[in-house]
Amino acid sequence: MRNQELALSQPDQIFGRSASTSPHGPFKTDDRFTTTYIAGGRIAMAAVARSNNLGWLSEKRYVQARDPASPEYRIAFLGDSMTGSTT
Repeated sequence: MRNQELALSQPDQIFGRSASTSPHGPFKTDDRFTTTYIAGGRIAMAAVARSNNLGWLSEKRYVQARDPASPEYRIAFLGDSMTGSTT
């Protein structure tokens, strides 16, 4: 059971949640998501994930601007829901 959706959804509007998204990422920015696993009526495990300033599942803040004096490699991971798991 997740405490809220990763992306903006209708319940956010219903409950008056003021979340924002970034044009660079699919998820809510600067937010915390808790997923709770219940077994036998008790909490078996709880996992917390955070989204950064770009809406990616990461605690690290990123800057989109690139410094030409200091080139770097950027790697993108593409996939389904298991690629960016919240657990």
